[in-house]
Amino acid sequence: MNAVKLEAVEKSYLMGAVKVAALQDINLEIRTGLLTVIAGASGSGKSTLLNLIGCIDRPDRGRIVVADEDVSRLPDDALSDFRARHLGFVFQNFNLLPVLTAHENIEYPLLLAGIRLTDAQRAQRVRELLEAVGLADKAGHRPGQLSGGQRQRVAIARALVASPNLVLADEPTANLDSGTGDAIIGLMRRLQRERQVSFVISSHDPKVLAEGDDVIGIGDGRVVSVSRAKEEEAVA
Repeated sequence: MNAVKLEAVEKSYLMGAVKVAALQDINLEIRTGLLTVIAGASGSGKSTLLNLIGCIDRPDRGRIVVADEDVSRLPDDALSDFRARHLGFVFQNFNLLPVLTAHENIEYPLLLAGIRLTDAQRAQRVRELLEAVGLADKAGHRPGQLSGGQRQRVAIARALVASPNLVLADEPTANLDSGTGDAIIGLMRRLQRERQVSFVISSHDPKVLAEGDDVIGIGDGRVVSVSRAKEEEAVA
């Protein structure tokens, strides 16, 4: 089974009066339960691809299936609900709400998705994730009181709190120093394996590419290479 399948997907944008093709004829399968890296230089189309998989944008043409659901055909309300319940997101700029504590930022997706948990159950789930990302002592801190690496750890915990099928991370180490970035990728790899969640990460960082079970190369809006680990290597 695949976590994601794209068939003949195309996406263009208008820049002034000029139509620019961001993605062209994308046919791709992303395997379940692995860490997949979408690799490419800036402007290659990798962020556009991630936005389509994440139901943030819609394709002009083609079909996208995520967690066995044809999301390219869902109406807007159903698409928002699907995104909240099945997908987690990690961004290079963290995208934490500055007025909320680490605990509240992690809890927020549960409230947004309307997942039926008691207050105690929500608090327990958040505490477990704070411990998993090494921030049990930072629950009451707001983003402005945390380092960049700590903010990204909060963002990773937030991405996992609703038990998604798939976590999407767009250049998650781009705003971090090398040592912190290595630690974040190591954390994502550990949580991906422990929780058997599919991760898709866009990056051009060689260290991130080296962590990928599967690496998909994007160039000029097209898939230019696919490198897949063997099943036994991917689960080692």
